[in-house]
Amino acid sequence: MARRLRKQGQYGLSPSQVSALTTVRRHGPLRMSELAEREHVSKSSLTRIAARLEEGGYLDRSTDPEDRRGSLISLTEAGGEVLRAASERQDAYLNRQLDALDSADRQRLLAAVRAIEMLLELRL
Repeated sequence: MARRLRKQGQYGLSPSQVSALTTVRRHGPLRMSELAEREHVSKSSLTRIAARLEEGGYLDRSTDPEDRRGSLISLTEAGGEVLRAASERQDAYLNRQLDALDSADRQRLLAAVRAIEMLLELRL
């Protein structure tokens, strides 16, 4: 299901590009090294991803006011829009899938979701 949802939300972007955009949206302007760390990729890989997103108009690079030698990556309006559109497509796809289930299956799924959320909250 996760793979199918990702496919619905790609909008011509790779999963890595969508993930980088989402991280920048969630955490605000970031230095390249911080974005690479949050994405769990090498700085050189992230540099290529960010360059493509910047070329596409989805990310903007500006000088870091705290360290003028560095730069900050921020989401552009176009980047925010592509994420919103991707999210809407994913939501619509998931709703169609859920609508195809009968009531009993939806109830079982809801119970499973609650159990998974409880597992995620455990600190072992």
